[in-house]
Amino acid sequence: MMTYQDPIIGTIRPSERKDCVHIGFNMREQDAMEMWSYDRSTPIEAAFNSFDKSIISTTILHNEKPVAMFGVMPRDFSSGFLWMLTTDGIKDIGRPFVRNCKKWIDDLLEVYPTLYGYVDLRNSESFRWLTFLGATWGPVETMGIDNMSFRHFSFTKNVPNVLARQDIDNLESMIKKIPGHGEDDCLPLKHSFAEGMYVREIFIPKGMLVVGKIHKKSNPVFVMKGDISIFSEEGSKRFKSGDYLISKPGSKRVGYAHEDTIWVEVFATHETDLEKLESELIAKTFDELTHDEQHFIYEVSQCPL
Repeated sequence: MMTYQDPIIGTIRPSERKDCVHIGFNMREQDAMEMWSYDRSTPIEAAFNSFDKSIISTTILHNEKPVAMFGVMPRDFSSGFLWMLTTDGIKDIGRPFVRNCKKWIDDLLEVYPTLYGYVDLRNSESFRWLTFLGATWGPVETMGIDNMSFRHFSFTKNVPNVLARQDIDNLESMIKKIPGHGEDDCLPLKHSFAEGMYVREIFIPKGMLVVGKIHKKSNPVFVMKGDISIFSEEGSKRFKSGDYLISKPGSKRVGYAHEDTIWVEVFATHETDLEKLESELIAKTFDELTHDEQHFIYEVSQCPL
């Protein structure tokens, strides 16, 4: 977060430890009540704990005095816990504060595409503020030492999540240029058969980016273990252990494994010869598909599976 001046609000800059003292001594009553109910933190303890655990922490100064601090405690490389602590001085900057908040949320989402947090339902002003900013509200949960009702909220970066087929092909070409790519069958398949079914399993190590092949037929896919993001012409989605998807004909996907992942695909076929299966199920290029297969893919793509 860069330091800058707002003509009405004042200065917005990275937080300093001394800000925690001022915010703590002058914390808005609802914020202080929320911290105390949750873990018996005093206002100053809450300010220092939030500051110390955050990678990003920003202070809003009005008339050269801190009126609010906010920041993000990282959960992983793509998500973080969003917090804000305020004084009654926040009321003096009113609408300009709210307008700037939308910009700040967008800036934070550039660093952490998912932001989340919890609000004590008694903290009505925070609830209205987050609703105005466009937070997605989750379920109410009983939390903290006093077993009070808190509600989960989140913000998600709004980005185009569709990869064009050419983008996927270009990415695959770039990966193939990396020295050592694909040597020694780095992701071996495990093959199994049942009556009328062919099952293949692949283990994808954490941190690996993979590009799949073009499937000629639709089939179910199961994530038996792990956490993986999938990008394709249909969009992007994150799958975790126990999730499944239906792969449409003509699908070609990119995957990034956030954790060690076991990916299992099931195909309807009576064939058991692996070479013949590859020819039956996989196309090397989209142009390789027959006219009938391309027509079938088009028809299926008009209906959600």
